[in-house]
Amino acid sequence: HGGALPAVVGRVETKLLSFPPVKGIVFGNWGEASEDTHKLVDALATSRARVAEPQSTKKGRNMSEEGVKSLAVSHIRKKLGVAAVRAQCITLLGRLEVKGPGAVSAKERRRRALEQE
Repeated sequence: HGGALPAVVGRVETKLLSFPPVKGIVFGNWGEASEDTHKLVDALATSRARVAEPQSTKKGRNMSEEGVKSLAVSHIRKKLGVAAVRAQCITLLGRLEVKGPGAVSAKERRRRALEQE
C-alpha cells in the first residue's frame, strides 16, 4: 500500500505503528465487560473523584475520595451496561427486518432434514 514493497514498512504502516495499542472496550452477550473496559471505568471514576467537590453522606459527613470513586464506578458501570445491552437489542431487533418469509421456510426445511436423519 502506498507504493511500499512487500516486507517493507511503508508510510501507512509507519503511521499506524505510531499510535498507542488499541484497547478492547467490548461487552458480551449479557452486558459483561472486558478487562480493558474495567480499566477505563476505573480511570474515569478516579478522575471524577479527584475533581469532584467534597460530597457528604446522609449523616452529613464528608465522603473520602475512595467513597466518591466507589459511587462513580457504580454509576458508570450501570450506564455503560445498560447502553451495551440496549445497543445489542437494537442490533438484534434490526436483523429481524431482513428475515422475511424465507426464514420461515428455511426453518421448516431444517426441521424436515432433522426428521429424516
